[in-house]
Amino acid sequence: MDYIERITYMNLLKDCGKPEFSEQYFKKFFSGEKGKKDKERTKSFIEILDPDIFIVTGIGKDLIEELFNKNFDEKHSFVYNNKLFMNLGHPRDGIWTLKDWEKSYIYNNVNLVKENLMRYKLEK
Repeated sequence: MDYIERITYMNLLKDCGKPEFSEQYFKKFFSGEKGKKDKERTKSFIEILDPDIFIVTGIGKDLIEELFNKNFDEKHSFVYNNKLFMNLGHPRDGIWTLKDWEKSYIYNNVNLVKENLMRYKLEK
């Protein structure tokens, strides 16, 4: 059995750790002519990475849907060029203890990814 070799996770933000981050800030960054180039660069970067599985969280979901002209379905996924794209909840969206995080957040999301790999017949 072959293994999935390349997984990419992106939390698409302009800067890290900025307390003023908001949806408006994100949308402003990707607007206008400069934003159009930033979108093109982001899509090119993702395509160069050539992930078997691409995971996005948070507001980045809308950007990924726009870049690839696809919509995440009820199972939080879509396929583009035989690659699985997943929109998973950001870990900060819950109050997690380490035990909860390991047993719930990771377990549930790993199972969701596996389920979608099988559903789209992408398991290797």
